[in-house]
Amino acid sequence: DRPVPHLRSAAIARLTSPLWQPVLESLDARVIGIPIDARLPYLDLRVVHTALSAPPLPWAQQKLLLREAVKGILPDSVRLSPKEGLPTHTTNRLAQWRARRPAPFQPSRALSQFIDPAKLPALAAGSDPDASMLEIRLRVLDRWLSGA
Repeated sequence: DRPVPHLRSAAIARLTSPLWQPVLESLDARVIGIPIDARLPYLDLRVVHTALSAPPLPWAQQKLLLREAVKGILPDSVRLSPKEGLPTHTTNRLAQWRARRPAPFQPSRALSQFIDPAKLPALAAGSDPDASMLEIRLRVLDRWLSGA
């Protein structure tokens, strides 16, 4: 079954946006050179088609479709809990990356055309996650601009 286009046209437009390509590429460990294994089960076409085929009410409210799908698989304490992010997971993955002692970031000529390398913050091993994410984003952009 395919989703009914008129019922979910905004969701379909967001899912088919060309903006997804750089987002998905930025998660590829081979592209960014960082050992983060990204899994995106919600982008499996079977899941997307099923979710978009369900009537918005009541299934899109409070993640009801997802919560019902895992009934009997996950304990209710997990299944019915409010949505929370994974700051600890991200922090742990960044710490693992830092523990590998990556070479200090040296922007390529391609990136140096757009930024002043002298103004980049020095990132110590204990840098906060926001500073580490900034460095990772700069490394990704640098690799992309360099054609690596």
